[in-house]
Amino acid sequence: MSNENLNEFKELQSQVLRLKKEVKNISARLKEIQTKKAQEYLVQEEPELRNRFRVVLFILIVCIILTALIIIMNYKLLLEIIWICILSGILGSSVSALISVLQRKANGWEFKNGMKYPDEFPKDKFSVRMSTFFAIRPILGILSGFIIYYGFQIIGVFKYRTEEFDESNVIFWSLLAGLFAKSMIEKLKDVFKNLIGT
Repeated sequence: MSNENLNEFKELQSQVLRLKKEVKNISARLKEIQTKKAQEYLVQEEPELRNRFRVVLFILIVCIILTALIIIMNYKLLLEIIWICILSGILGSSVSALISVLQRKANGWEFKNGMKYPDEFPKDKFSVRMSTFFAIRPILGILSGFIIYYGFQIIGVFKYRTEEFDESNVIFWSLLAGLFAKSMIEKLKDVFKNLIGT
């Protein structure tokens, strides 16, 4: 390698090192700005996020306790089987929502502008927008309860309050449907789209 080429190579190497240093400085500065912004958003939005979290937690826990108690006390209440399916669906859906809420809260906050705190990952964080969805998610359990009830009706006629009838079977499937209500509804939508060909 000639002296001219060697000098050019060394010059390019020094430029690369200089650019790396600049990129590192810019990244550090950007991180500093983002941290400062996150702290500002935290002061402004964290109280509302904490309140929303508590409200959603309260709604879901009340749904879980009430539906579980009614299902347990059904030997006295003697509700119709459709109500047992609906209540079990609500219970399953509420438990599923509660798990999601707690996981998101453990991951951190998402502010209104989409910035995530304390880190970008994991992506699923608790936000004001998602809090509304979690608060009404037990309603999906109603739909899953109906699906199980009418599914059982199609498969075989209910012989309720007879020796052959096993209530725990219906409760199990309704709970399961409630736990996976969101996924089940998505799958049913796909099946329906395939049926009508859109």
